[in-house]
Amino acid sequence: LQLTDGCNGDWPFCLFGVKRGVIGKFSYESIEKFMKTYWEAMDIKPSLYWDSDPFDWHDRGKDFSDIYNLARKLGDGALYVSTAVPKGTESSISKFIEMVAQEFKGFKRDHSLSIYNRYKKFPVKIRFSIARHNIQRVEDILLNIANEQLPKLGFDTTDISDFFNTVVKVNYMIEDAPFKLGALIKTKDPVGEIISPACNDGVVVSP
Repeated sequence: LQLTDGCNGDWPFCLFGVKRGVIGKFSYESIEKFMKTYWEAMDIKPSLYWDSDPFDWHDRGKDFSDIYNLARKLGDGALYVSTAVPKGTESSISKFIEMVAQEFKGFKRDHSLSIYNRYKKFPVKIRFSIARHNIQRVEDILLNIANEQLPKLGFDTTDISDFFNTVVKVNYMIEDAPFKLGALIKTKDPVGEIISPACNDGVVVSP
């Protein structure tokens, strides 16, 4: 389920080519109707963003957290989110992180698992993609999560470490990082470094 057509990620490897900014989107009402009509009948629940940035989507006061809440109420099994922290979306991302962190607190309390098994079993993964054009925004949001948001929710240093090890992944897409893409893609085998929902077979519902 692709919430927007086009995004602000500016990734040169995107399946759809680089589209600067959102040029189309679904309304919240249309997403809600689709999910309530078809969700229960789907053996495998759809990805909620596909090759777009989920935090680019907003509609009359609603943002990705509202879509996430709807999926949770309908019984979503797992969710993989990838974001480049588009400009102006920091508050929406913070709202989403708080929701996921509250879930993680309950999950950790109820599951005495190793970090490895906790990572496999906790249903939400959040990937932050860093490139030259967004490195400061991503750094700021990660520092805010670790130093401000999670402590305010009662996380101690161990909880914060567990949250990052279980939920958060950071992909580096800058020339001096181990993952080289874009103009440098020929210098390294990229197969394992650009995995996304677009790599899976299936049907895309797009605006």
